[in-house]
Amino acid sequence: MTSSGMEFRMSKKRRAVVAVVFGLMLVTGCGAGKEDVVSHISRFQNALEVAGATPRIALSSPVEQMQTIKMELETLKLGFGASKPLRDARAKAVEGMGHTIQGFLAFMQGREAMSSYYFLESGEALQEAHALLSKCH
Repeated sequence: MTSSGMEFRMSKKRRAVVAVVFGLMLVTGCGAGKEDVVSHISRFQNALEVAGATPRIALSSPVEQMQTIKMELETLKLGFGASKPLRDARAKAVEGMGHTIQGFLAFMQGREAMSSYYFLESGEALQEAHALLSKCH
C-alpha cells in the first residue's frame, strides 16, 4: 500500500503489453509503423521511376498508381506509440508525393514551368521526410 492507503496494481498481462510497446518504441526509435511508411515511400519511388520513363501521352496510369500509394500512406494507421518524428515524416512524405503528382499533371498539360515548381517542392518535402525518418534508429 502507498502512504495514501491506495495501491496501484497492474496485471501481469498488462505489464507485459506495456513492456512490449515500450520495447518496440526503443527498438524502432519511432514506434510501430516506421516499416509501413518506408515501404510506401519505396513503392512510390518505384512508381516514380516508371513514370519518368513513360512518354507524356501514357502517364495517366503511372500517375494513378502514385495517387493510390499516396492515399494509402495518408490513411495508414500508425501503431500505438508512434513518435512525432514518424508522424511528421509521414506528413512530409504525403506532401512530397502530392507535389510530385501535381508536377506530373502539370507536365501532362504542357505546363512545364509549373511542373518544375512542383518537382522542386516535392524534392524538398521528401528530403525532410527522409531526415525525419533517419532520426528513427
